[in-house]
Amino acid sequence: MANEWRVARVKAEELELTLQNLDADGFQIDKIHFESALILVIACKALSDNKRKRFYPSERVVLRASNGRLVETQGIGQPLRAVGMGQSDATLFQLIRLDPTYGPGLVAFLQPGGLIISIADEKADKPLIANGPEVGGWQMFVLLPRSGGRVSIRTFDQKKFLRAEGSEALIVAKAESADEADVFDVESVRSSDVEQVGVILHW
Repeated sequence: MANEWRVARVKAEELELTLQNLDADGFQIDKIHFESALILVIACKALSDNKRKRFYPSERVVLRASNGRLVETQGIGQPLRAVGMGQSDATLFQLIRLDPTYGPGLVAFLQPGGLIISIADEKADKPLIANGPEVGGWQMFVLLPRSGGRVSIRTFDQKKFLRAEGSEALIVAKAESADEADVFDVESVRSSDVEQVGVILHW
């Protein structure tokens, strides 16, 4: 069913583009019918996205890296850095606990602006970024318990671990093992603040 809704959304987007192109090319389209068609397209896209959503438990957290600073992001496309001095909108994340059938400790991180934290490129050469509303392999991470209640964070493909790197403490997925990785404290902002968050899974 999820795949059927993806197809429906693509078709709706194609129809929207066709309508816009016809209008731009000067075709005589009755304005009422044109606007009605666009409203229908928008509704279909919204319904498609809603049907694709899956809801998972989440909690609001901050991530404290080994350098004692909080991980933060300044918005879409901006790199994650472990430079935060205190709790703020830039350091708050929703820790989404995904379906454990794919493996224990599987999570995604949602920042306050509604963007999912993601690996920036296939080679993981660049810092992690806040980049888009969907959750796929690049947006899934695994929390691995370490001593003192802390965790290492591994990529979903099991190839790399996260660490803060360089003078700017950029969060990158370059560590080859848990020993080379940062250890993070996942600190709940309010331990009772557990809610269901809907995300679109992209496979």
